[in-house]
Amino acid sequence: MYIVLPQAVHLILDTLHRNHHSAYIIGGCVRDAVLGLPIHDYDITTSARPELVQELFQNKGITVIPTGLKHGTLTLRIDHENYEVTTFRTDKNYQNHRTPQEVTFADTLLEDVNRRDFTINTLAYNEETGLLDLVGGLEDLNKRIIRCVGDAEKRFEEDALRMLRALRFSMTLHFSIEQNTWSALKKHAHLLTYISAERIRDEWNRMLMSEYDHILDLLYDSGVLTILFPELSKLYHHNQHSLWHPYDMFQHTQIALQHTISYTLIEKLAVVFHDIGKPDTMYLDENHHGHFPHHAKVSKELAAQVMKRLKYDHTTMDTVCTLIACHDYYLQPNERFMRRFLGKLGGDYALCRSIIKVQLADDQAKEQIRAKEKIEILLQCQKILNELEQQCPALTLASLAVDGNDLKALGLAGVQIGKGLNIILQAVIEGSITNTKADCLSYIKKHVS
Repeated sequence: MYIVLPQAVHLILDTLHRNHHSAYIIGGCVRDAVLGLPIHDYDITTSARPELVQELFQNKGITVIPTGLKHGTLTLRIDHENYEVTTFRTDKNYQNHRTPQEVTFADTLLEDVNRRDFTINTLAYNEETGLLDLVGGLEDLNKRIIRCVGDAEKRFEEDALRMLRALRFSMTLHFSIEQNTWSALKKHAHLLTYISAERIRDEWNRMLMSEYDHILDLLYDSGVLTILFPELSKLYHHNQHSLWHPYDMFQHTQIALQHTISYTLIEKLAVVFHDIGKPDTMYLDENHHGHFPHHAKVSKELAAQVMKRLKYDHTTMDTVCTLIACHDYYLQPNERFMRRFLGKLGGDYALCRSIIKVQLADDQAKEQIRAKEKIEILLQCQKILNELEQQCPALTLASLAVDGNDLKALGLAGVQIGKGLNIILQAVIEGSITNTKADCLSYIKKHVS
């Protein structure tokens, strides 16, 4: 097999080879090349010790960043791109099921490969030797299997993050997880409590963006969902007792997620958390029908707790919470209503569009005969929103044809000016007047007289 390498990677490999050191690209870049997928990052492994790597490339005028010198990793900055070069090594004595405390530089590729996570990530390549497969990674790629290198239990006990990576690779590559690896994952899922919130968040984000159909099922079956997202696990087999909901809360959420193809991460987060408040708000009426008063509010509050736990940024948290709070807000397919709604959102068309998308995903997971009309309404609202965006109507105070000085000239002062501008804005949003200076001033004169 021949892999076309970027010029910078050629330079790195050639420099190391000319100085009598083994060097290969390894890991995800080789895996993706074999699968015919786009390659985003190139990692290089070499027999050269890190001090020598640093000297060789600094002598060439290349910026060398000691990103992980203790673990033999240097980052080379070439043509505004980063390339990690890591010395062959073995890892021992892991602390907190995450970090090796004893790193020993090795002389052979096989030693380095045997410390890695999954066989499909051990393939190495350079143009001289071609593709090197030392532990059966190519066979597992062909079988579409995620398999740990060596003893799966040992791999997960060493670094618990590998369990999330196994699940994520299964989702993104649509591979199955080999039986021994799966059994070890289920047995040691509790070790994920040792992993930092940021690492968990990043893997969770990648899973959501994978477009995999059964994200929640896979996480639940592995035991991971109960440990990391007990709020979502509570939905499992929770009957909604509603004619609108033929699926239990868990299935409903998963089906809604299946209708988020091409959605943004923020929209997917809103969909996956939109109903986590239902178990806490549900009651059955005398006819044994389920009701969920204020579940959007409770779901928003619980989602905020989950995202805070995982250290999401405030902008993401605020936007997701707004989408959840609005997921059961009934929109009306007429221009006046949509103007008002946009006005409440501060004229934020993108946010309004996201609210509609979250509602669409939610409704696609309901009883379809009953939900059909609601879905049609939402599609009409989308169309109206697009038309309004083309028209650019005034929806905020800043977009009015008048300002405080104009009202001051009419004799208004202090809080009267702010109230007056808001009165004008509401009239413009309602379509009672046009957003011209003459109409706005005429309207406020009549209103305050």
